[in-house]
Amino acid sequence: MPSYHFLKILRKGAFKVILNNSFIFINANLSDEMKRLVCAHELGHALLHRSLGKSETGLMEFELFDITSTTEYEANLFAANLLLDENSIEELVSDGFDIVQIARQLGTNVNLLLLKRNFQPAMGEWSLMGGFVQEDESVDDAAKRVLHELTGLDNVYMEQVGSFGAIGRDPGERVVSIAYYSLININEYDKELVQKHNAFWVNINELPELIFDHPQMVAQARKLMQQKASTEPIGFNLLPKLFTLSQLQSLYEAIYGEAMDKRNFRKRIAELDCIEKTDKIDKTGSKRGAALYQFNENLYRKAPKFKL
Repeated sequence: MPSYHFLKILRKGAFKVILNNSFIFINANLSDEMKRLVCAHELGHALLHRSLGKSETGLMEFELFDITSTTEYEANLFAANLLLDENSIEELVSDGFDIVQIARQLGTNVNLLLLKRNFQPAMGEWSLMGGFVQEDESVDDAAKRVLHELTGLDNVYMEQVGSFGAIGRDPGERVVSIAYYSLININEYDKELVQKHNAFWVNINELPELIFDHPQMVAQARKLMQQKASTEPIGFNLLPKLFTLSQLQSLYEAIYGEAMDKRNFRKRIAELDCIEKTDKIDKTGSKRGAALYQFNENLYRKAPKFKL
């Protein structure tokens, strides 16, 4: 009988040939959108790399969008060609959208930048990004410096989460951590810097096991972000300049971690003068298309009323 122990460590999906039959495995805990993507990716393996699926572990996905492996890159290309509407993309190109802007129109997720540690303690495990405060800087300045060193970004939204100083929280030495969260658009960072630090973007609803008290930091940051997002327009830091109402709702559902009633959500949007409808149409989802909106920061500053 074949061994199925590989299922115990399944992160996203896998393709495996068992008794000359092809099987695709998908983690049931993934979001519907991610299941669809993983399924298309594994189907690519099934059609392009069937011989590799005959190994004991088959082809397993721990991280999607890996472009360092030819096999994974080919499966990603297959998934993209299967799932993306070529005609809609051509229309966006003809409207003057560049590749980054097109990517922004194809969906909205909240992702967390995590480090795969290549140093002790906890080498090989997942952690939040961080650094040490220098003698000549405040903790706020240190947080901004570390963010810039890791992503190349400056002048982005940042909020202090709190302090974490339990005795023994770090087995290496006595460390008190001040946690921050920052909201950035996933397309606006220095990819070479992130790769240099062995960091990866991970969907906030599909996080791996984190070291030490980092899960508590994430939970507290997310709670604070939810509170802020309901009364201040911080979520627009994660959206493209032009967005659909579906994208906006998907973003806030990702922030709150729960589904929102479409009618009530759009009613609240209609009450906000700072969210303006433009004359542009997004046609990536359907031939009819969806209206594109924008956030008017000047109007918000004149009358800072916001509730979602």
